[in-house]
Amino acid sequence: MNNSNLQIVPVADMPKYSKHVKDSPKKLYKKFIQLENLCRSLKGSGLSATQVGWPLNMYVICKNNNTCDYFFNCEYYPIGDITIAIKEKILYTESCLSLPNKYYHVYRFNKIKLTGKRLVNMNGTFSIISVNYIVSDNWSQIHQHEIDHAHGILISDIGKVVFI
Repeated sequence: MNNSNLQIVPVADMPKYSKHVKDSPKKLYKKFIQLENLCRSLKGSGLSATQVGWPLNMYVICKNNNTCDYFFNCEYYPIGDITIAIKEKILYTESCLSLPNKYYHVYRFNKIKLTGKRLVNMNGTFSIISVNYIVSDNWSQIHQHEIDHAHGILISDIGKVVFI
């Protein structure tokens, strides 16, 4: 996991599964920094470990205020009755760093329950906190997109290409 040559791998080389992450907070942080740096250099809003060829359930979400959040071992679940949640999915136009210069219409849950872990860096002290909260709107969309990567799912698998 060398930082100097970290790059997006071709879709055919992306892991179709991911393992739960069991590293120490300090080792996790080193991996997350590599993902964050690549995500920022490509002007992305999120990047999954599988996109760089690492079969790990971890991803970064970079925000407009120059901060990133580090998530791992996460899953998402629709809120409430599944049949209603499916009917109330929102149509998003998405792009993906693994599929450059293409856009897709993808239906996503507007509100999800996010579970898993998050790495937090407080002035050089690393902590792992449990995640178990409700996420909605665009943040819901980004989490679903990145967690789908951990399961080998691309927007090209679940969406329809659109031309913009």
